[in-house]
Amino acid sequence: DLLVAEDQIALLEAAPFYGDDGTGAFVDEAGTRHEEVDVNYRGAYALQSLIQYDPQGRRNWKLKFPSEDRYRGRREWNYTFSPSLRQLLAYDLLRFAGVRVPSARHVLLSVNGAPQGLYLEYEDPDNKDWLWDMFGDDTGDLYKAALDMPASEGQPEQKYFADTTYLGADDTSY
Repeated sequence: DLLVAEDQIALLEAAPFYGDDGTGAFVDEAGTRHEEVDVNYRGAYALQSLIQYDPQGRRNWKLKFPSEDRYRGRREWNYTFSPSLRQLLAYDLLRFAGVRVPSARHVLLSVNGAPQGLYLEYEDPDNKDWLWDMFGDDTGDLYKAALDMPASEGQPEQKYFADTTYLGADDTSY
């Protein structure tokens, strides 16, 4: 169960794509309560669809646990509303093919005691711990396939992610 006070939810709702983290607590399946968890929304375009079209007000979440109180051995976790099995099956297929992918599973997520449905829980691979555990080295490059962030009031410039445009053989061009 994710526990987020109303003032923290209001903070997130005020700037869902670019806002600062809020603070909450998380109670895991064993009943262990994790305090001082940084919470934020995640997944710009999937989140945009939830904001526009989901009558239950569900959100995708990123949780950052304190360094001394990790959840399942990791500090950062993503929770994406995922009532279909496609993404989890893709992770499993890649794992069976020998590709190093984040651990993932479906969970029933509640926010402040209200059931939200089936979510994909997966560790955030965008950190040095994950790189070290997967590759025995944390100095490599890690790329993310994503679209531009949606424009937002008070955010004059869109944030952009990398694409596959070839800029030459010199690494500094990237």
